[in-house]
Amino acid sequence: MTDCCVFVHVGAGNHDSKKYFQYKTAMTKACMLAMDLLLEKKTAHEAVALAIKTLEDNPVTNAGVGSNLTRNGLVQCDASIMRSQDLAFGAVGAVSGIQNPILAAEKIMINESLGQQSLGLICPMILVGNGAKNWAKQNGIKCTEDPNYHIT
Repeated sequence: MTDCCVFVHVGAGNHDSKKYFQYKTAMTKACMLAMDLLLEKKTAHEAVALAIKTLEDNPVTNAGVGSNLTRNGLVQCDASIMRSQDLAFGAVGAVSGIQNPILAAEKIMINESLGQQSLGLICPMILVGNGAKNWAKQNGIKCTEDPNYHIT
C-alpha cells in the first residue's frame, strides 16, 4: 500500500471528444511514471517534473509540443513547480524554444532554494521570454532554435 497519489490534466482549453483515449493514455503514462519514481523513494518534485515532461512531450496535450498558438502563430509555454516543505518555487513564462519548460522551472526552483549567491544576489524564482531561454541554455536545459519545434 502506498501513501501517495498523482493527478494530472492534459491542459486547458477545448478537448476533442474523439481524442478521449489519447488523452487518457497520455495522463495514465504520466501518472504511472511519476508513481514509479515515488515508489523508488525519489522526491515529489522529481515525480512532478517527470509527469509534466511526459505531457509536454506528447502532442495531444496543450503543454510543450502541441501547445496552442498565440495570435502571432507562436508557441509560448509556461511552467511552474513548488515544493511544499520549504515553499521553494520556480517558473518560466512566455518561453519559446525550451524543449521542456517544466525542467527549466524545476532547475530555477532548486537554484532558488539554495539561497543567496555571490555578491549577495538572490536567485530568480520566475524567468520569462528570451531571458528564460538564455538562462535555460546556460544551465544545461535542452533548447531549440527551431521556431516550429512545439507546433504540431
